[in-house]
Parts: sequence; structure tokens; C-alpha cells
Amino acid sequence: MQRGRDEVPASLRIRALADLAAGEGGHEAMQRLTLELTFLKSRCVLYRAFLTHGRGEPRYDGHRGACRAAALGVLALHLEYERETAPGGVLDRRGRPFVLGSMTAHDFLLAGTILCLDLSEGGGLR
Repeated sequence: MQRGRDEVPASLRIRALADLAAGEGGHEAMQRLTLELTFLKSRCVLYRAFLTHGRGEPRYDGHRGACRAAALGVLALHLEYERETAPGGVLDRRGRPFVLGSMTAHDFLLAGTILCLDLSEGGGLR
């Protein structure tokens, strides 16, 4: 999975929304955001079972860590999206309709749920 992500062309790799290049449209930024969200959500779904499965087994620690990191990454992108679509942000909704769909909102909910599950299972904050 990581190898496939590494093969994504540089023009499609995520970078800070606030760093939109001069003349670059918001559509390109939203495509990069969506691609990164898809990758992170896939990692969440792939490794979610390891948050509860084999909880005490150290061999699954990497999987749990990957799931946690992906969930935190999704929420970090959500925060950045909200900041940059607010008035004065580079994707200000008043001038451009850059609204994420309901499916993407579920991605944010999935990430929050994963972190709550991990905490409830005794994962703590790491």
C-alpha cells in the first residue's frame, strides 16, 4: 500500500492547502486532499481490526500504530480543510463552492471512532 502511495506523481501528492501555487485552482488542491483522504481511510479500514484483535500481542503494535496514525492524519486534514474554507482561507466557500460530500464527512467520523475505540480498549494516547 505504501509503495503505491510513493508512486503517486508529485503533482497529486498532498501539500498544505495554504500553500496553493500562484494560479493554481482550488480544484487541484481538493483532488489532492481527496486522494490523501482515500489513502488514509484505506489504512484505517485495513488495520482497524488490530485495535481489538491480539491487543496484548506486540507483533500487532505496528498495525495498531498505523491505524492510529492514519486516523490522526484524517482528522488533521479535516482541521486544515475547515481552516482553509473559512472566511479568509484559500478555499473560502463564499467565492468557490468547495464543499466535501457526505461520504467524506463519514471518513472524518470513522477516524474519530477509531481513536475512541483505541482509547476505550486501553490504547492510551501515544
